[in-house]
Amino acid sequence: MAQQHQGGVSASVKSVSSNLFFSRYYALAVLVLALVGLGWVYLFDPARDHVFIPCLFHLCTGFSCPGCGMQRAAHSLLHGELRTAFMENPLIFVVFPLSGYLFTSWFVRNMSGRRIPDIHVPRVLLVLAVILVLVYWVVRNFPQIAGFIRIFS
Repeated sequence: MAQQHQGGVSASVKSVSSNLFFSRYYALAVLVLALVGLGWVYLFDPARDHVFIPCLFHLCTGFSCPGCGMQRAAHSLLHGELRTAFMENPLIFVVFPLSGYLFTSWFVRNMSGRRIPDIHVPRVLLVLAVILVLVYWVVRNFPQIAGFIRIFS
C-alpha cells in the first residue's frame, strides 16, 4: 500500500507528530489539574472545610469504604503529619506512591514518547492486596472483630 506524500513528508508521519503535539497539551492540562487538586487538598482541611465530595457508599449505607478518610489522610500527608495520615487511612501510604509513579510514567510517555519501566506485581501479591483491603474494610466497620481477634493472639 503506497503512502501519499504531502510536501515530502508522509501523511502518517504528520499524523503521529500531531498526535504527540496534542498528547503533550493534554498531559500538561492534566498535570495542571492534578497540581490544582493537590493544592486544594493542601489548603482545605476535609475534616473542617466541607468543600469535598462525600463518600457515596458511606452516605447510602452508613459504613466506611476502604477509601473513606483518604482525603483527610492526603491533607495530613501533604502537611507532613504522617501519624495522622496513617490513622485516617493507612492505605494512603500505598495509594500516594503508586498513583505518583503511574502518573509520572503516563506523563513522561505523553511528553517525550519514552517509557518508564512498568511495575510488575506477581498475581499472588495482587490477590493478597485485595484480601488485605477487604479485611481492612470489614475491621474498620466492625471494631469488635479487631478486639475479638486480639483475644486469640
